[in-house]
Amino acid sequence: MDTPKFFSIIFLCFAINILGFIVRADDELCNEVVHATSIKTCVVKDIVYPEEIFPEKEPIRFDLGNVTGRFQVKYKPESFFGENIHRLNKSFDADRIFFSRHTLDTNFNLRYGEQYYDHIAAECFVSFRIKAVWGNPGSVLTTNETIKILDTVTGKHFHFVRLEVARFREIWFSFNINDALHIGFGNQHYFTVGTFPFELGRGIALGNAFAVNPGFLGFFSDNTVDQYAPGFKFSGEIVQNKLTYDIYGSILENLSDSFKDTTAKVYGQEFGRQSTPQRGFGRVDYIVAGRLRWIPYDDKDKHVSFEPYTLYNHAPEQKVEFIADAGSNLGTFGIAGEFRYGNFEFGFDTAFNRGGQEVRGWDRNILQLENRVDTGNK
Repeated sequence: MDTPKFFSIIFLCFAINILGFIVRADDELCNEVVHATSIKTCVVKDIVYPEEIFPEKEPIRFDLGNVTGRFQVKYKPESFFGENIHRLNKSFDADRIFFSRHTLDTNFNLRYGEQYYDHIAAECFVSFRIKAVWGNPGSVLTTNETIKILDTVTGKHFHFVRLEVARFREIWFSFNINDALHIGFGNQHYFTVGTFPFELGRGIALGNAFAVNPGFLGFFSDNTVDQYAPGFKFSGEIVQNKLTYDIYGSILENLSDSFKDTTAKVYGQEFGRQSTPQRGFGRVDYIVAGRLRWIPYDDKDKHVSFEPYTLYNHAPEQKVEFIADAGSNLGTFGIAGEFRYGNFEFGFDTAFNRGGQEVRGWDRNILQLENRVDTGNK
């Protein structure tokens, strides 16, 4: 790329992100354009300015006696330019992208019981997100529908909503089991239900990403998860300030929620299912996980913690070549640890998988559509 064109793009990226100085409502206030010479990629990175220029803004707080709340709005505009980021060489001139996008998060939190019970008796949290790439309506909300001719799946049809739609990024409710059921446990225990982040260890076995905005090589952006998985969680203390537990469950995909799904003819090409091609009931992809968190030592500049965990995932319908031609059962056992001593930090996460995937016997004959041109006299 010639020098004048490069500096023009740099200026354009900078000019677009100047808007964030005026409307920014959080501490992620500005962006810096960085040029990665190894692959010639112009990347937008967040930088933090001194507090005397842009002081950090706390959420709006209100207190209604035994009820406290917080309200916060975050607006984040970004611009990206990339060259040679797919093939990593100069042989293909079309390997360039440029786009700008914005993310608007509105967060609302309510807590009850901190003054009366001396701990949180109930809490709810709601987070709305509006996210879109400027000039690309397909980035707002895209859905797809399977196309079938007779009993043969031919592909998917995609369509999108042009108007920007606010979605629930996170919405959950939590309450103290001791207070709700009047049980005199020595330690506090909670039940949480909704869509909320949850991960095991450092996330190699189970991370909190559910609906994630796809990214590009060399580009980094905080808060990439657009929606967390729905689920429930039991949590609490076994030994105060030393040992805690979490029991988590989540539904990743439910194909038994309607008559249309249970009667869908997806098994017509499986051997022995020609007369019974319907999906049937009970095709639910779910996760059950549990973990303990042991903190043998915790001080201001010294910390040691261990997290043993286990996970089970049942996925009855997966795709190797065709829809629903495989299913899997996966069990994971792992342990993670964190160590801190002064300015030195060290952590690890290791896990082992048990289980496997069953690939069903499948008739590979497929229906192909063909456009034939009449070559007769006209």
